[in-house]
Amino acid sequence: MADILARVQKLLQLGKRNDSPQEAANALALAQDLMFKYQISEADLDAGDEQREREAVVDEAVYQSTSTKKAAWKSCLAYAIARGFGCHMYTMRDRAGTGGHQFQVVGLKSVVQTVSYLYGYASLEIERLCAEEWERRRSGYPGVAAARNWKNNFRLGAVAALRTRLDEQRGSQESVMAGVEHFRPVGIAHSSSALALYRSDAERVDQEYRGISKRLGLRRTARRGARHNPSAYSLGREAGQSLSLGGGRGLAGAKSRIGG
Repeated sequence: MADILARVQKLLQLGKRNDSPQEAANALALAQDLMFKYQISEADLDAGDEQREREAVVDEAVYQSTSTKKAAWKSCLAYAIARGFGCHMYTMRDRAGTGGHQFQVVGLKSVVQTVSYLYGYASLEIERLCAEEWERRRSGYPGVAAARNWKNNFRLGAVAALRTRLDEQRGSQESVMAGVEHFRPVGIAHSSSALALYRSDAERVDQEYRGISKRLGLRRTARRGARHNPSAYSLGREAGQSLSLGGGRGLAGAKSRIGG
């Protein structure tokens, strides 16, 4: 029975972390089917939780810079990705004492690693796409200030598109776990255990962030506005739609662990 409990736990974790609503629903359906077949209750799952080590909630840097100047689009990007994966992000002075700054993300250790990877990939891709598009448009924007403004608007547009996609992805996952009808597998009843386990890690992450926020006196600051360039912003949004969010990359590894 211990093996069955472990398999159910892994399926539930796969259901809540996969970025494909259909794959998440399939994993949840399998978990619920096993729970019904073996008469596994929420109490049984809670007992299994106590027997296994819970994944740690961490506070780690996903970006560090020695510069005292903060690029608004980079902090917006880090915030959007962290939120999209159920984490919290905040900015602080560089702990190395260089006078720079760093982006900290609070979340489950494996999820923070994913956020760090995606931030690194997305920031480089946005810069690459911005440079390529600027080469096509630069003749129409003479002067250093005009170039800086155009590039800034392009990057912000790309981040805005990525943020929308991540929010939609997160919403789909939460709908699956909450048992919303159009994502619920046919013939499978809603499992309060699945929803409780889904919320458990989120509550631990939120609690850790609240403690950090209180200890450091964190408060959200409004981003200073920049001159708006609708054309560059629109081109940036189009570029943001093309950025990969990883698909179901986490599914293959999870499947192999479940099978073992």
